[in-house]
Amino acid sequence: MNKLFSDFPKTSKEKWEEVLIKELKGADFSNLLRSDEIEDLNYSTFTHSSEETVNNEIPSNSSYTRGTKSDTNDWSIAKNILVLEEKESNKLALSELLNGNNALVFDLIKEDLNLNQLFQEIQFQYIETHFIIHFKSQVQLLNSYFNQVAEAPIYYRIDFLNDLYFSELKSISSEMKGKSIPFTFVNAFAIEQTGATIIQQIAFALASGHEYLVQLIENGYSVQEAEKNIHFSFGFGNNYFFEISKIRAFRKLWHTIVSNYDANVKISAFIFGEIGFVNKSLKDPYTNLLRQTTEAMSAVAGGINTLSIHPYNSNSNEGETVLAARMASNISLILKDESYFDKVIDPIGGSYSIESITEQIAQKAWSYFQELDALGGITTENVKNKFASDIQTKVELKKEKVKSGKKVLIGINKFPNPQTESATWKKQEAYFGINQLVLERDI
Repeated sequence: MNKLFSDFPKTSKEKWEEVLIKELKGADFSNLLRSDEIEDLNYSTFTHSSEETVNNEIPSNSSYTRGTKSDTNDWSIAKNILVLEEKESNKLALSELLNGNNALVFDLIKEDLNLNQLFQEIQFQYIETHFIIHFKSQVQLLNSYFNQVAEAPIYYRIDFLNDLYFSELKSISSEMKGKSIPFTFVNAFAIEQTGATIIQQIAFALASGHEYLVQLIENGYSVQEAEKNIHFSFGFGNNYFFEISKIRAFRKLWHTIVSNYDANVKISAFIFGEIGFVNKSLKDPYTNLLRQTTEAMSAVAGGINTLSIHPYNSNSNEGETVLAARMASNISLILKDESYFDKVIDPIGGSYSIESITEQIAQKAWSYFQELDALGGITTENVKNKFASDIQTKVELKKEKVKSGKKVLIGINKFPNPQTESATWKKQEAYFGINQLVLERDI
């Protein structure tokens, strides 16, 4: 082993570049240097060890860039259930569990619920369950039910910052104190679906999480208790390495915020990953499948806890098909059972380029977060207006690049499927005053 480094001596950066120039066969060397105008990131497609960004962290330690997991990289596979009628929703939930999902997200858009019908035969202690809360009364209803269920991994999605619940935060936090149910929810996925950049998504998550942290501490929670009660949802696009780096950078910055209140806190930073619709086409299901797969790969490589791949047509006027729903679940199953993505924590950690991109994203996101915080924080109208304006600027740039063909999206602006489709996209409700972006619809 001691002869290894003498047998393979280090190559200087200059020598390495000579080899690269030769391999380019006359092409411009600057082609190896990239600049992403939308994300405002500059990076190289190669990195020499002399430029190495050192990261000697052990996963689940230090700044948590490499994740909060310490044994495997396993994640839960989630399915969203829209609750319109309890018996039908229960039937769908049981069916999805049999199809390999081990997490459910109940969207409780119906106020008066019969939980015994909705939950019949579901063994919550063996799965992970999230509830999208739309009415305050649902909190008391669910608490009453789950007081009788031991050790069930339960999460309430109460989006205090968007759903006009902010005035209820104090009373609900008092009611939830002492329960092991995280209830303050940061919906960075919705921000991603409006067309926000990676930097904007992280800054939003940090600003929202920080606001919750302050409020919970003021309401009598310890820093550790407050942090455990905050959970995050992130969306994932098709810029593979950026998306991996996004989650790594976020965890690092979230730890920075929390440790400023208590340096001894071990963060949970629960991240629910979601694959959405921005770059999907109702006319090209097979390309959608490829996009969903690579986006899921970046999510789990970044170390998310739970993943929901929304069927590509679930936001269409005709709704999701059985095949699209099954394939969405199967992607995670294949990544686990055939590709072993659940075995290795932070598999790309240590890559010079990934570490460099992670650091660059972290620096820019932190600066933007500080800018929003200095203006009064995410709950103030002037910050909301600035944030919406900043996102809209980037959205228009994305649209221009797709319209002009500078950015190619197969099935959308290049090689579109000529087959006529009756399905069309449903118009979604705005989030933070910003409309959802679906490039196929909006360009």
